[in-house]
Parts: sequence; structure tokens; C-alpha cells
Amino acid sequence: MRTRNPDHVYRRICRATEEPENALEAALWKIRRGEEIQGVVAWAHEIYASILEREILQAFIFAWAPGDVIEKWLGIPEEVTETYQHLFFDVDIFRDRLDALSWIHEYEQEQMGSTHGVQLLHVAFAEGVDKLAFLYGRGEADVDPEKVQRVAMTEAYHRGRAHRGASVSSKEATAAHAFLNTAVKIAQTIGKKGGPDLESLRLRLRYNDQTEPVNDAAERGEVIVH
Repeated sequence: MRTRNPDHVYRRICRATEEPENALEAALWKIRRGEEIQGVVAWAHEIYASILEREILQAFIFAWAPGDVIEKWLGIPEEVTETYQHLFFDVDIFRDRLDALSWIHEYEQEQMGSTHGVQLLHVAFAEGVDKLAFLYGRGEADVDPEKVQRVAMTEAYHRGRAHRGASVSSKEATAAHAFLNTAVKIAQTIGKKGGPDLESLRLRLRYNDQTEPVNDAAERGEVIVH
């Protein structure tokens, strides 16, 4: 059984017999006892109470999306997200990425959420905020064209390398060759665009006009040599 869980604060509040000193935790403690509480804690608790909302928000948090990014794509104010993280989903408890991946595995094995929620966590872990924004951004999540090229190049390259041991005449080898050809073509395209053209820069410096009007030099009191 894990000793580090992102909902450790919520678990502690559920066990508490006295009102916590922390204001956010105290408000949640009261909500759990049936008191009517308004504000960010109530909003965060409503999200947690809905498995659909909870798993989508937690995927964004798990992808280390900043509060303003979450507000942009989900419409949840930063203050509410910060409150939610403190009370229900403290991702800072993970010691490293492997620990976070281990928690996803436990989330799935112990059926702590839905199958869709598990998929979202894997997307957040492997692909980050961009993929989540694509899923929930209503078509407004633009992608940098150069990034598309680099991702496609990397994907094609590694798919091609995956079948290195296949027989030369096999379908796997043919597919691998096609993937590597794609990676090479994209790399060549990026190479043509990337970095300064050093030869052009050298020529511009070589033939750059280093002269200045005579009047300008005379005003500084310099001797004009003809």
C-alpha cells in the first residue's frame, strides 16, 4: 500500500474529529458535516464530487498545467484550482515521474476512478498539456507547425528503429524503411529552415559598407584622408 497519495489532505480531514486550523481545510471539514459553505472550497468540493469533472481537472494538474492554462481551457479560476490541489490532489508528493506512474497503475488496479480517467492520466503523463487542450479546447488549441514537424520526425524515427532486427524482406523491414525515410525527409526540411545561413552572413559582413559621409566625420573633428 502506498504511503504517498495526492489526496492525503482530504483523507486527513475525513479522519479529523476537530476542526483543522487551516482555513481551507476547516471549510472542507464543515462541508463534510453538512454545513453550508460558499466560495472556492465549495466550488472545489463540487468538482471533486463529480467523477467526470474530477478526472478531467486532475489530468490537467497531473500534466503540470499552470493555473492560468487550466482557466483558459476549462474555465476554472486559478484560485479554485489552487484550492483543489491543496485539498484533493497534491501532485508535489510524488518523488519522481516513476512514482507518479506507479500511482496511475494503482489508480487503475484499485478502480479508484473510471476507465476514461485512467486514460486521461496516461495522456497527461505521456503527452502533456497540449493533448489535453486539444481534447477540451473546442478546436482552439493551435499547434506550432515546427513542433508538428519535430514530433512527426521523432515518431517516424523511433518507429523505424523499432524493427531493426526484422528480416530484410519482411513487411516489418519495409515499414521501418518507410518510417526512416519519412524521418530523414522531415529532418532535411527542418535543417534547411533551422539556424542562420552562415555563408550569407559572412558575405554580408565582408561587403558591408563601412564608409560614412565626410560631413559626419568632419563634425567630430577627424582628419579626412584621401
